[in-house]
Formats: sequence, structure tokens, C-alpha cells
Amino acid sequence: MQSIQTALRYVVSYKLIVEQMLNVDLCSATFAPKLDAHECPPIMALRSVHNTTIEGFWHWLREKIGHDIKAHLLRGKEGHHYSVAVAWHR
Repeated sequence: MQSIQTALRYVVSYKLIVEQMLNVDLCSATFAPKLDAHECPPIMALRSVHNTTIEGFWHWLREKIGHDIKAHLLRGKEGHHYSVAVAWHR
């Protein structure tokens, strides 16, 4: 039963990723039709460690402001502001 639930979560997550990719493609075609998709792709898969913009932001957030995103999310879960039972929160 556990493996079926894991597989279903994976399928739902994958479906959401595909929908997001289609939305990005649609926005690119609508708002930047002159851009060559081969030269300037609307979507590029990067490993998290190579996404320097977001990785630098998390470091800056922790160092300058003192916020730790993991601690913040865990506080939200413990305070019942975040629930895995709500589809929007997954």
C-alpha cells in the first residue's frame, strides 16, 4: 500500500510539473513569439546546486535576515498553517 501511495504522489507531482512546463511554453509563445526556442529555451532543467540564483538567495536570507526556510516551513507545519492533507500544500 505504501509503494502505491508513493507512486501516486510521484504521478501527481509529475503531472503538475508537466502542466507548469506547458504554461511556460504557452507564455513564451504568447508574449515573446520572436524568440527562438532553441537559442533561448523557456525551460531549462538545472540541478539545485547549479541554480545559483536561488541558492544564493537562501544563503543571503539565512545570513542577513536570520531566516531559515526549513525552520520556517516546519513551524508552519507544527502551527497547523501547513497540512499535507491539503492538496495545495503538497
